[in-house]
Amino acid sequence: MTPSIGPLYNRPFDRVTPLGLRDRIVCAVGPTRIRRRRSVERENRQLGEYRLLAHLAKGGQSAVFLAARGGPHGFFRPVVIKGIPDRNLGDRRFEALFYKEATVSSRFSHPHVVTVHDAKQVGDEHFMVMDYVAGQTVADLAQRAFAQGDGLSLHESLLIVADACEGLDYVHDFVDIDQQSYSIVHCDISPQNLMVTYQGVTRVFDFGIAQVVGETAAGSDELIGGKFAYMSPEQCRGEGVDGRSDIFSLGVIVYELVSAQRLFRRGSVDEVKEALLHEPFDAPSKVSEWVPAEIDPIIMRALERDPAARYQRAGEFGAAIRGYLTGLGVDLEALRGGLGAKVAALFAQERRDVARALRDAREQMSDQALRPASETSVEVATYRAQLVASEEALEEATARVEELSVGAQRGAELIDALSDEVRALRRRQGYFVAAIVALSLFAAAIATLSMNEVGVAATASAEAAEQD
Repeated sequence: MTPSIGPLYNRPFDRVTPLGLRDRIVCAVGPTRIRRRRSVERENRQLGEYRLLAHLAKGGQSAVFLAARGGPHGFFRPVVIKGIPDRNLGDRRFEALFYKEATVSSRFSHPHVVTVHDAKQVGDEHFMVMDYVAGQTVADLAQRAFAQGDGLSLHESLLIVADACEGLDYVHDFVDIDQQSYSIVHCDISPQNLMVTYQGVTRVFDFGIAQVVGETAAGSDELIGGKFAYMSPEQCRGEGVDGRSDIFSLGVIVYELVSAQRLFRRGSVDEVKEALLHEPFDAPSKVSEWVPAEIDPIIMRALERDPAARYQRAGEFGAAIRGYLTGLGVDLEALRGGLGAKVAALFAQERRDVARALRDAREQMSDQALRPASETSVEVATYRAQLVASEEALEEATARVEELSVGAQRGAELIDALSDEVRALRRRQGYFVAAIVALSLFAAAIATLSMNEVGVAATASAEAAEQD
């Protein structure tokens, strides 16, 4: 039975950003200083080797774009680019967190986790390049589905969370290429950070405040990051966290998806914390009549306030969900196909918009790729030739100036020596002998100077002779 839509405050997920052009990834990291510079927040321009095509999302801590990279012989790859917004440029702590996210995510290779492929700085701009995931966040999917009256079925909701469990199980017990093991805790699992593709596959993303178990955080803000309504009690208290913290967050999500009720939503942050830490809550079947009681123990175990009483691994939680579904005879692949079709139908306009943006970009890049033999390569070759010629001319002129400078110095030294010798000889031997010696010295000077130097030396010699 599909839940009916109750009052607005009962809808499970409020849309946090305007709907528009986006097959999107919404990302978040941390706070701070405003500094006006050119940033990734503008679209339809080149950023390094990537072309920004459309603004997908602008969160409080990031700007996210649909982008593409072209190459020879029609190569074309759509990607998503996440950049540091203006207000955080120059904040070293923020930049460190940003690149930490990129470094951590770049090591992942799993069908239920989004991978970062590159992180770069171009001028003052910092950005990372991620998988292009054609789909929608769980937050937007649930909002759109409930707004149009269909909602998400119990089985679809369970499949979404089961996929997320697989991705988190991989992350919680991550083994790097050097065979080093790390337990990475996401710390910000929420409907905004789960993506459901048009094939019905759920992927986890945005590891902006992720923690490696055993490592010291850069500051308490990092540990307390995330959204309080989806936070585990231990994370809310600022205590150390492990993978079981993410399991609690998934428990909140699945509770809200199947019951169509917000679990810890309250009027203020303090009230949210109080509810999260202390207030009792009913099982999903007690809240919504369409939820079968058989699913209650699976969900409620994930929501135990004591981490020791929860599932100890995300994979264990996912296995319990899949076991429930297969026990009912549900064909999981058929269920996945139906979920993907629902996402595609609910966001048909967004899909068309993105397809058009990518098609136009591909055509533009193809046109540019066809120009090399006629226009582009000629322009580039001409520019390069002019640049090389100007550099060679500059080098030649510089060398000539240096030669003339050295020659002028040598000529001046010879003339000074000549004048001194002439004066000395006139005093000792008379004018005739002095003239002979002067002519000898002058001939030596002529032999060592260029034609320009000869002219200078001859003029100076004549003037000296007239004065004497």
